[in-house]
Amino acid sequence: MARSARRESATGVYHVMIRGINKEAVFEREKDRRKMLTLVKESGPVADGDLELYAYCIMPNHAHFLVRAGLKYLSVFMKEIQECYAKYYNLTKDRVGYVFQGRFKSECVEEERYFWNCFFYIHSNPVKAGLVRTETEYGYSSAEEYAREQLWLVHEKGLRMYRQKGIGTILSDTSGPSRSAMDAFFVTDRFIMDTEEEMHGQKKEAVQRLTRLYIEEKEIESTFILFSTPRLREKFIEDTKEKIPCTKAEISRIVSEL
Repeated sequence: MARSARRESATGVYHVMIRGINKEAVFEREKDRRKMLTLVKESGPVADGDLELYAYCIMPNHAHFLVRAGLKYLSVFMKEIQECYAKYYNLTKDRVGYVFQGRFKSECVEEERYFWNCFFYIHSNPVKAGLVRTETEYGYSSAEEYAREQLWLVHEKGLRMYRQKGIGTILSDTSGPSRSAMDAFFVTDRFIMDTEEEMHGQKKEAVQRLTRLYIEEKEIESTFILFSTPRLREKFIEDTKEKIPCTKAEISRIVSEL
């Protein structure tokens, strides 16, 4: 069956993700993450100025990039870094075969608020995974470049937008982005592309957030009362379905986990 064509972003901005095959930690070693970053820097589209990198994070089993480029150059960039890294990885691991899980995933970023959603989300990955305490402690994302304002991979336009937005201290704060700062860019009707596990985590966080608001608004005594009363539970699921892109079945499963 023919592969579906990628949708072209009206802004030219894309959030891109690659993942190790079979969920393997293909960037487990520090030298592996350094190798990928070097390949990104040396890739043709980046070196020639055909692709602008605004944010990145190399996690042990997947990687995120926030870029601006034409679809042609985006494809060239991803093909180049994936093929070069696969050759390196197979050679150092004495293995053969695929290294990445299918095609790279991409989503169009066409709204400023969603751009900053992706920006903060990408940098928060290592903290959420428990790898570091704050975003800037992780050496394989662009958080430190923004905090220090010393660019290596990030395009100068990224830093300029960061300054102009008036959020220039968020990533340089040693305590990391505050919840209120993150909430200012939170989009309720869309989840950020990630691994299946992380997508479920986003949905769970959204349901928890809406649960707190629902209890306050309806003056319900507790979460236990809300979810243990069939009538209230069903009404909550129906109301929540109108606010976030989840099916009733997904919300029901999440509610059972809370």
